[in-house]
Amino acid sequence: MNLGCFGYLFTCSKVHVSNFEEVDHDHDGRISMSEFQAHFLKEFGRHPSNEDWASFHKADKNNDGFVSKHDIALFEKGTRVLSRS
Repeated sequence: MNLGCFGYLFTCSKVHVSNFEEVDHDHDGRISMSEFQAHFLKEFGRHPSNEDWASFHKADKNNDGFVSKHDIALFEKGTRVLSRS
């Protein structure tokens, strides 16, 4: 499973809160789609691919268009379960 930019934010074993804070430019406790794209451009020099956006939406557990620390924790838990299969 390719986590795209989220591979940079967290791995299957640990949430990288410091990276979350870097991406959350307005410090509202969640990553918007525009923050995701801006950070992706800055960090990787390209726009997110469709696969990267799919990872964003998969991590957005409550489908509100934002990824919170809680969403990342739930995504991490699900990713760990999937990676053991």
